[in-house]
Amino acid sequence: IVGALLLVTGVVGCFLFSLIRPSGSAGDDAVLADRETAALYVKLGEQLHPVLNLTSARLITGRPDNPAMVKSSELDQFARGNMLGIPGAPERMVANTTRDAYWTVCDTPTGSAAGVTVIAG
Repeated sequence: IVGALLLVTGVVGCFLFSLIRPSGSAGDDAVLADRETAALYVKLGEQLHPVLNLTSARLITGRPDNPAMVKSSELDQFARGNMLGIPGAPERMVANTTRDAYWTVCDTPTGSAAGVTVIAG
């Protein structure tokens, strides 16, 4: 009897957990992450674009969304677009609550500067 009660309790607990944490459907989320590989994607229309980092994904969508973890099979249902994002951007932005933080820009116009090729359209 005790074993049967433990089994029923376990099954009910798993069922409730599956309701709380869905199985990984894309839904209306714009920022998606592959559950198996943690690769990040941005959904634009019906196309899925791989992105370089979470900061780029948030800038592209215009919202501070966290990625929804989705199964690979769910991601395979979308057409794939080009890779998007800012190379070298931080993976996540940390809020700085102090008032003494400043933005800085490093620029080296002389010499042979490394560049990034951007192909549009």
